[in-house]
Amino acid sequence: MEMLKKLRRNDHLPFQMLDGEVVVVDPKTQNVHVLNSTASRIWELLENDMDLQGLIDALNEEYDLISPERVQEVRSFLNELEEQGLTVSEREEDAPFVMR
Repeated sequence: MEMLKKLRRNDHLPFQMLDGEVVVVDPKTQNVHVLNSTASRIWELLENDMDLQGLIDALNEEYDLISPERVQEVRSFLNELEEQGLTVSEREEDAPFVMR
């Protein structure tokens, strides 16, 4: 059985909002990540621990994100953030994001 996990943004990475986009800098890798407006909103929501369902619910209130394709895009984006070290999980397990 796959376990739900919660993510939050990596508090050790400096970031700044510029013209509606978040710019995140990873000093270790010297990578700069520029997030579009929707990705920036996800970044803001990840200030606190949040699982996929909670994130989808929050985004549904602001955007019309009902389609399964959009949910998959959010899931993929969250996995990409985690792979790049921009987020940290609440638990040590590397469970993939699953819907409740």
